[in-house]
Amino acid sequence: MNYENSFTLTISPEIIIEKGENTEIKVDVQPAGIYSFNWTPRETLACNTCASTLAEPPVTTKYVATVSVPGSTCFKKIQTQVSILCGVFVPTAFTPNDDQMNDIFYVVGSKCVKQIKEILIYNRWGELVFRDENFVTADSSHGWDGNYQGKSLNPDIFTYKITAEMKNGEVNDFSGAFTLLR
Repeated sequence: MNYENSFTLTISPEIIIEKGENTEIKVDVQPAGIYSFNWTPRETLACNTCASTLAEPPVTTKYVATVSVPGSTCFKKIQTQVSILCGVFVPTAFTPNDDQMNDIFYVVGSKCVKQIKEILIYNRWGELVFRDENFVTADSSHGWDGNYQGKSLNPDIFTYKITAEMKNGEVNDFSGAFTLLR
């Protein structure tokens, strides 16, 4: 069979992993047949000449696979990005209505986060309505219940600023907004 102009390549455009983890990256070639593979950059790959390989990049890395038909000059390229995730995650909304579901706004961190140095939550007028410091992530006892000065706040948009200490010693700031719903 002559594959020279008729083969197609597919690959996941982005794969997200945590720092220090690995992931499989794989090119699917149709129709099935005999092809040669060359991945670049190859330094963080288990096999740079395989259709499927393990990647363990230390930083977000774009990989390019060149697929060719042996004995011909025909080749095609396709790329994927392995993105390294290192940070904190917060909800975009929460519902402090005492139904035991999503009642607390709290911070969850990836494995590279050592601790939350500080979290600050502000109302729409810039007034500080919640503050906590020096705690590990994913601990709802260090979250906000939607109250301020002993009163339940009405539905609204709030902003946060989080200062996180990473396991490598870096200190990073994260900020954003979320909605309080009732």
